[in-house]
Amino acid sequence: MAVRARCAVTLAPAPHSPAEARAFARRVLDEWGLDRVEDAVLLVVSELATNVVLHARTAYDLVLERRGDVVRVTLLDDAVAGPVRRRTGLRAATGRGLGLVETVSRAWGRTDEPALGGRAKGVWADVSTEPGAALDEGALYGTDWLAELEREG
Repeated sequence: MAVRARCAVTLAPAPHSPAEARAFARRVLDEWGLDRVEDAVLLVVSELATNVVLHARTAYDLVLERRGDVVRVTLLDDAVAGPVRRRTGLRAATGRGLGLVETVSRAWGRTDEPALGGRAKGVWADVSTEPGAALDEGALYGTDWLAELEREG
């Protein structure tokens, strides 16, 4: 059986859909034999899907593609407004999602290309499949996050 280089699913803008998106991504990564990047891909999927549910509030398509040495994660939705990367304090309960996506991705961005299958916009992230590119907890917090927390004090 041939491994598909592109897999997609359509999900509802419901509270449970980020979990469904993660389960779909996990199955695809397993099919592709890419367990080593599962944590990073699932983090990207979770953050982007949660953004759609909270902000776009439309049905969305999750598309996973193998592109050379990256897995491209794309979420397509029907909202015109795009993602906004915010700077938040360490004690903030929300607002870190796109920063996490940026940390674990080689690149990320927004697309308004006409080939979106009728959706208004897409947000994508490329996660490296190279050895050693797996999610690193230190990268998420930075080298001096305790000092930052003390400054916010």
